[in-house]
Amino acid sequence: MKKRKENKEKGCTEPLYGEKSKCVLRVIPQTEKCESLEVDSKCIKTRGSPA
Repeated sequence: MKKRKENKEKGCTEPLYGEKSKCVLRVIPQTEKCESLEVDSKCIKTRGSPA
């Protein structure tokens, strides 16, 4: 029988690109004006950046 080599997937414990990130939800009144989606510049993936 052949032994299987376990390949650990990256992405859950180590970020594939940039910083490890999380989602933050805010509940605000509908009358308040604000951005619907805010993404920190450290978490944006760019082409050619070293991983």
